[in-house]
Amino acid sequence: MKTKKKILFLGCNKSQTKYLKEIRKLNRFVIIGTDINNSADGKKYCDKFYNLSYENSKELIHIGLKENFNQLDKVFTASSQISYVSASQFAKKFDINFPKPENIKKAIDKVKFYKFLKKNKINVPKFYLINDKKELKKKLNDNFNKNFYLKSDYSKNPNYVYQTSKLKDLNVNWKKDRFLKKCYILQEFCYGTHLRVNFFENKFNFFYTKKKFLVSKQFIKINIIPKIEKIVTELELTNMIVKFDIIVNKSNESYFLDLGIDPPYRMRKEYLKKKINYEKLYVCKYLLDYKKIFN
Repeated sequence: MKTKKKILFLGCNKSQTKYLKEIRKLNRFVIIGTDINNSADGKKYCDKFYNLSYENSKELIHIGLKENFNQLDKVFTASSQISYVSASQFAKKFDINFPKPENIKKAIDKVKFYKFLKKNKINVPKFYLINDKKELKKKLNDNFNKNFYLKSDYSKNPNYVYQTSKLKDLNVNWKKDRFLKKCYILQEFCYGTHLRVNFFENKFNFFYTKKKFLVSKQFIKINIIPKIEKIVTELELTNMIVKFDIIVNKSNESYFLDLGIDPPYRMRKEYLKKKINYEKLYVCKYLLDYKKIFN
């Protein structure tokens, strides 16, 4: 019998237990789980458990050293996007196959992501970087006739995402935490149809999040997917399931708003309707050759 590989599983709350159960069914891994809650629901599905936040990358690496992790082992998370930063840092330390930390940060830090898009000549709505309340008031005052979204650099809707149409005293959080690392982005409204596009193994599906007019699948395939392919190739995310928030205006111009690397909720819901075991697919996608199982 082959010796089981080790897997560091980040985040063991109730929503992650579905993935934990699927990994246990594989019977290929010694599961070492971590969670900031010592009574996390998934604790009972782990072979070992450490009471530790997935944001504490230094201590996670200490655990890896203690448990003798190596490049044949795995790291896995189905938690919030910030957990992928620690997962990538852990993987880098032990030479485990995973996207590089700098690419994960470009994906989830909106400032880095928007600069990356502009460098690659991919449309993003006009934006300004805002460091404090004074800067925000001045910029809104200078553009009093425009509508804006205000988003923190690591925002995840609805956390630190605000909408404003005129100068007013917004109840904005300025305290630094997991959703606000350095600054805010003041982004001009872009009018049109809002889409969520999930990209997976050179395939895609899409959902309307705000429909002003219909956007055809053929239009997405021809005009949007090549840009997505460029993004995931440049950021070395081709082995991940990624999701994009995109706006298409009446002139058929597309604008990229956001890139997500945590499990896509709408895609999961759609797969479950089709009686597809989404958690099994997701686990096999990241840990094994899912094609042998699902094709």
